[in-house]
Amino acid sequence: MPFGAEPQLAAAVRAIAHSGHRSFLNVFKRMGAANRAPLSWPHPGFMLSLDFPLKSGLGEFCAELDQRVLDAGGRLYFAKDSRTTPEMVRAMYPRLEEWRRVRDSIDPERIFVSDLARRLHLIDDNLVHTGH
Repeated sequence: MPFGAEPQLAAAVRAIAHSGHRSFLNVFKRMGAANRAPLSWPHPGFMLSLDFPLKSGLGEFCAELDQRVLDAGGRLYFAKDSRTTPEMVRAMYPRLEEWRRVRDSIDPERIFVSDLARRLHLIDDNLVHTGH
């Protein structure tokens, strides 16, 4: 969450504490500036990384946390994500179309693609190279 969103961050931490979900690994960092890449994740603010064990209601709770991050102007980190939605990515990464234009110019046949890109609909499935 960006600097200035400390009240929203505190509210999210309180929601976590009262949720019944207990993270077994917690990381809290002060982040610096993004780099020039269109999908650069960091931005000035705070990062909170949590690892929750699977438990009933966790998906809904994580969706609530994601919405809190979005509402505060923050983003989710692709390398740590396992469940965000294409809609959330579009909202959190305003330079997504710029990235797609660069990708299209470099890899028009989608030879380089990941399961994450497929899940988040960052590719057009009918353009994915099958290798056959």
